[in-house]
This record gives sequence, C-alpha cells and structure tokens, in this order.
Amino acid sequence: HLVHLNRASSMQVNFGRTTLPQGTLLRMTSMRDGAVQHLNATTIEQWRYNSAWFNGDMVLVELVAEPNTASAHVTIDGVTYIEQLVDDRSICDGVDDRVLSYENRDARAIPIGCTAWLIDDANHTLLTAGHCAGGISDIEVIEFNVPLSDANGNIQHPGPEDQYASDPESLQSYYSQIGNDWAYFGCFPNTQTGLTPYQAQDHYYVLSDTAPAVNGQQITICGFGVTYSGTPASYNQAQKIHTGPYSVVDGTSIGYRTDTTGGNSGSAVFNEDTGEAIGIHTNAGCGDGGSGNNWGCAIHNTGLQNALANPQGVCIPNILIFDFPNALPFDLLPNVSTTYQFNLFAGEEEPVPDLVKVVLQVNGIQTILNTTNLGEEVYEVTFPGFSCDDDVSYYFKAQGDGGTIVYHPHNAPANQHDIVVGVVIESILLEENFNNG
Repeated sequence: HLVHLNRASSMQVNFGRTTLPQGTLLRMTSMRDGAVQHLNATTIEQWRYNSAWFNGDMVLVELVAEPNTASAHVTIDGVTYIEQLVDDRSICDGVDDRVLSYENRDARAIPIGCTAWLIDDANHTLLTAGHCAGGISDIEVIEFNVPLSDANGNIQHPGPEDQYASDPESLQSYYSQIGNDWAYFGCFPNTQTGLTPYQAQDHYYVLSDTAPAVNGQQITICGFGVTYSGTPASYNQAQKIHTGPYSVVDGTSIGYRTDTTGGNSGSAVFNEDTGEAIGIHTNAGCGDGGSGNNWGCAIHNTGLQNALANPQGVCIPNILIFDFPNALPFDLLPNVSTTYQFNLFAGEEEPVPDLVKVVLQVNGIQTILNTTNLGEEVYEVTFPGFSCDDDVSYYFKAQGDGGTIVYHPHNAPANQHDIVVGVVIESILLEENFNNG
C-alpha cells in the first residue's frame, strides 16, 4: 500500500490492529530517498505501532511473508507529520554564534524536537530535559547523525538505521523549575542493525559528580536548536554548537552565556576545562550587553542522582539478563512447596550456574535457596510452603564469570518481590437484576 500525504516534507506511518506471525514482517520504503525499515511482531510493539520517520510525502508499506506462514493482518490508521513552530530565542548579545557540528554522542528527540545525549552509565543510555519528556510519546524516537533540514527549514530525518524507539519502562523524569528539570531513559536496539545507540555511535559524555564553582570555565552546548532569519534555513534543528563563559551556580541551577535556542533543551552542559558534563540545558535567559544567562539543571540534582542510581527498563545494566516467561511468583497457596522456572541469559558476562541463587525472607529471617540449571539458560528453584500469616519476600542473585553480582530487582535487597500467601475465597459482593429495567 502506498501511503501518500500530499506535500509533506517527512512523515511517520501509524498502524492499528496488526498481527505479524513468525515468518512475517512489515517493510517500509521512502519513495524519496529509498530509506527502508523492517518491523516484526517484537519491534512493532517497541515502536508502539509506528514506523520510523521517513523523508518525503510517500512511503510504500509492504507485508512480507515466508511460505506457509499463519495469516497476518495489517491496519494503517494514519500518518504523523511535524509542523515547524517558532520558539523563544536565547542568543547572547544578539548574534547567533553557533556553527554546524557533528558530535555523534548527541541525538534529536522526536516529536518534541529537543536534544538528548549518551552518558557513561552502565548501558550508556541517555539524558534530556524533564520538560522535554512529560511522557514517553514526547521522546518517542531518538535520531542520531541528523541531516540538514530542507531549503524551507523543514526537518529531515536520518535513515531508519539511525533511529531508535525509546523504552517507556526506562523513563524517569521530573520538571518543576530551573534547576529541577531532568529526564533519564534508554532505547531499544535498532530495527535494522540490532545495535544499541552506544554500540552504533561508540561515544558518550562523562558525567561530573557536581557542577563546580565558577572560575573562568568555558561551557559548550551542542544540540538541535531552531534558527531565525540571518541563518540558513537548512540549519534549523540540525546539530549546532557554541562555547561561552560559565557564569553562575546557584544550588542546582547553573548559568552560562552560551548561545542556544528552542530545541537545545536537553543538551549537555559541557565543561571544556574538565571534559565532563556538569548539567542539562533547560532554559533561555541570555540578552544583549552581557545581561542574563541561559540556564540548566546541575548534574548533582538529588532526583537525577537517585534516578541514575536506580535505573529502570533498558537502563538496567545488562551484565546478566533475567527473564520470567511464566511471570513472577506473587500469590501462593499455604503449606504447599512451589517449583518455579526462570531464564538467565548472558549479557556482558556469562552466568556461573552454581552462583545463581534466590534470597528468601520470611518474617525477617533470610534463607538462601539454591537453583538448578536445567540446561542452557533455564533455571529452577523450589519455594517451601508458607503459612497464611507469613510475611514473604525474595530476590534473585547471580554472579557472572567476570565477578559481577547482579540482582533482580536491580536495587535489591533494598527493593524485593513480595509473595501473598492464602486461599482464594469467592464472595458475592452485590446481586442485582434488571426486572424493573
């Protein structure tokens, strides 16, 4: 089916009820530049039933099936496109000194149009501004290696091999005011290459422990800000960079006289003196004649630091990867032992089977349960019988061949899985008939 949105500079195809059995996939091709994306049953869910962004006003959607596959179904609900809006400028002293740049650790967040950047956490995931990520739909797609916009300033997109779907479970964010405006999240592997953003870009920012006192440092902001008259239209929301003086730190608010515009929100505040990121750019404020500053959220913000220490979703380190195809044990009958199977996959290390344990707590008393490796990645553990009034919780603990200990939940033992013990009793809460209408 040829999807056509007349005169659109770029667009995204939106799917409705879609069933893709094993051996089937969707193939989308831009009729302007030939860019291609493939989606299967797993990746179309990760992309929340949307395609990548394609340049031009026509995209060919094809359903491709191997012989003898089960029947597939595809519904195209519509398309999304981006309308260019003008935002407040925050140019210092009236002259836009930004120049084109090609930092491969910086990305554009679509559809919100903000900036995000790779960091030095365990999985090299991303930070942006909290007001850019009020919901995961604001930062649905993360684009690296962004091309120039067209001659009218309409944004253009890299190929699907440089676009990544963000993980809703990974997002942690907060926004209330200057100095308290941050978001931490990650992305699924690319549909075309199978690589994570860091594996493809091989570059990231090192985070400082704290934003330093002002002492003549120079601050660089790299991002995807909009442009105004006097600047080539093709520079609009393409990557640009500028360096200016660090001017103030006030609690978790940091100020600097580095040129930015709308779209730079979320950029790394980079300290040229130390080579570290000291915050997240969030707000305008620069004026003429040396007045005002542009502003960011300092890296030592307590909420941000707590999020970094407690990653979620794809941000959780993938040293070893727990998987629970049968769902986690939650409610058990009393006085009956229960055997439970789970999976443990190799990540950056291989699991040591004899060191895969379940740590059980019953009424505050801790017991270590051994597991049995049933072959490959499958493990089995047996929970003993519990009484109805027992307070029961547990967590998984495993060690890799590199010596790293991994827990599930990630921040165990501070956080654990709970088990409710009891007998299900059906009770009638309400009876009603409709004899009187």
